[in-house]
Amino acid sequence: MRKHLVMALAFGLLTASIALAAETPAKPGPYLQKPAAQAPAAQKPAAQEPAPTVHSIGEIYAKSAELMKKKVVVRGRVVKVTSGINGKTWTHLQDGTGDKAKGTNDLICISTQRGAEIGDIVSVLGTVVEAGSRYRVVIEDANFLP
Repeated sequence: MRKHLVMALAFGLLTASIALAAETPAKPGPYLQKPAAQAPAAQKPAAQEPAPTVHSIGEIYAKSAELMKKKVVVRGRVVKVTSGINGKTWTHLQDGTGDKAKGTNDLICISTQRGAEIGDIVSVLGTVVEAGSRYRVVIEDANFLP
């Protein structure tokens, strides 16, 4: 009889737990749960080049080693424009600085655009590079600024 009583009690507990399980929605264990959405990591801003500095033509020649392959802005009067040199336009600028006897008073800005006429005063953004020929340095990839 005792054996039957234990069996009935076990059966009752089993039935009660089944009924309770049917009423309670099952929760998946932690190994089945989807990971919580994480906020995207803050992106570091891309390192930016410092803004190009405005230099006189005399300064560009005097500091050519320091400025080599750097972007600069130069402002001057257009004294000569030659188009069609290897598909580019060479614009000569002068600003009253530099030494005419040393050839450091005239700076060539090489561009794919024709941006100025003789007598115009312009600002140009470009990269200082070695010319290697008659001119020590030139401004390459020149863009005429508004």
